[in-house]
Amino acid sequence: MGARSNRLLSPWVTGGNGIPTSSYPSIMGNPQYSKLVQKQAENSVAYVGLNVSKTLDGKANPLSNIDVRKAIEYAFNDQQIVKLNNGAVLPLNQPLPSGMPGYVQHLNSDATYTFNLTKAKQLLKQAGYTHGLTLTLWDQNTPDARKMDQAFQSMMQQIGITVKINEVSWSDFLAKEMSGDAQMFWGGWSQDFPDPSDFLNTLFNSNQRPQNNNTMYDNAQVDAWLNEAEYMTNQSQRNALYGKVTNQVMADATWVPVYQFTGYYAVQSWVHGFYTSPVLFDPFQYIWIDQNHSS
Repeated sequence: MGARSNRLLSPWVTGGNGIPTSSYPSIMGNPQYSKLVQKQAENSVAYVGLNVSKTLDGKANPLSNIDVRKAIEYAFNDQQIVKLNNGAVLPLNQPLPSGMPGYVQHLNSDATYTFNLTKAKQLLKQAGYTHGLTLTLWDQNTPDARKMDQAFQSMMQQIGITVKINEVSWSDFLAKEMSGDAQMFWGGWSQDFPDPSDFLNTLFNSNQRPQNNNTMYDNAQVDAWLNEAEYMTNQSQRNALYGKVTNQVMADATWVPVYQFTGYYAVQSWVHGFYTSPVLFDPFQYIWIDQNHSS
């Protein structure tokens, strides 16, 4: 099973950066420091989960309507998120990070969303929410989380969706997220082993509800593909099935992919043996220091 990422503890917990995004512009803008920076696209992703349950807390859940979910997809502006992080993250359009086997280079047209407020408003109207609606977003209570939550809230407000933000402690957030009762939630996932099943089977198979499949997603065809691929030995055939899963999951709009993490590390020239990896951090066992010997 993969690791649920916590944005608090970088870089020693998966999903973090060695250089805080707030410091990124000043470091990268200074030739003295930028030449020391190494970077690595990580096999870690951030997303907003959309709970597809028919009811939540005894009330009808608007997110059970696919047109509402698609409206949210079209109202999301990934470039604004990249800018908010000072360019230190990568845009994401699917659950798999770009370095993962099975990553889909070209998604189907019905699985692809571009920022389009007109389209988003049309979908909300089509769903019967001409005068808007209110949804609840859950996240942890940190300054970085609040910045991202408020950005998402502002995006949704442009199409008439009022987002109520509930920010709680990390432990309380995990409990809510893994209960399957969170209407919308800010999520993260990091590779535990280099196979697409670590993301796709864990997060979208209906047999993983609610502990891992927190959106309560349930698609019989997706389950069949995932179960067939899980023990298949032909990797190209497995990747083809996982590609079908990715396209279907995105067509069903149960996730808003937000960004792929990128690790940035400032390494002095006299620090030797340091290397970057999409999954491993701080290779202390290989590092040696000699201030009289620069790389």
